[in-house]
Amino acid sequence: MSDSHDLTKTWGDIDSAVRRIAARCEVYKDPTDRVFCEAAEAEKLVEIKESFEEEALQFRLAVIRQRLKQEKRDSWLRPSAYYYMVGSTEFDALIYAIIEQKCLESLSRIGITDLLIQIGRGKVKPEKGNRYNINIDYYRYKDDILQDITEADLMIGHAGAGTCLEVLRSKKPLVVVVNEELMDNHQWELAKRLHELGHIFCTRPNDLAEIIRSPNIFNRKPFIGPDYSTLANTILQHMGIDDA
Repeated sequence: MSDSHDLTKTWGDIDSAVRRIAARCEVYKDPTDRVFCEAAEAEKLVEIKESFEEEALQFRLAVIRQRLKQEKRDSWLRPSAYYYMVGSTEFDALIYAIIEQKCLESLSRIGITDLLIQIGRGKVKPEKGNRYNINIDYYRYKDDILQDITEADLMIGHAGAGTCLEVLRSKKPLVVVVNEELMDNHQWELAKRLHELGHIFCTRPNDLAEIIRSPNIFNRKPFIGPDYSTLANTILQHMGIDDA
């Protein structure tokens, strides 16, 4: 059975908790015991109050940390990763944009500390190291980029359908940057529609730094993929297979 004086329930009312401790001390106090003189009791209550104040402060900080972590605004709690990919094509305009001072400063402002760039066949090779409080690294290709996506707090990529859907399935915030030189109509239409539905941000290289500073950069609407169960059940029924 839990103690009716459970102090974990009194974080928001330190003084009340101190009074309860004092009351409990009175219950067990021997009136004839001069150890419990007024001075000693007052000093003890001061110690108790200071202890409660410290515990309450730590509790509030823990709550703040949790909320900030949920909102991905936790640069002071742990390093935040940012992953940028161009796919298999060249998109040097975006690489130039992301390593510009204004873009790096925007990333730092929202708590990003690490920038990993997949440059593909691009001719631009970013300088590795720390710039404007951002640790920069890059590579051309990997067989599997799923781990990089999983570890990232923010994704920025080209408007390819595969890129958009893979990142959305991972439930990561995504900024799609349109390559106006290589983009075909279906890429633009997909990115624009996902932006209209609130799932992603869609922009051009020159506007990237401003988009990154958006207060809603980490708060896009979750993407819910299609449910293929109805189609699968219909096919099974036509084949005479009981899926039960």
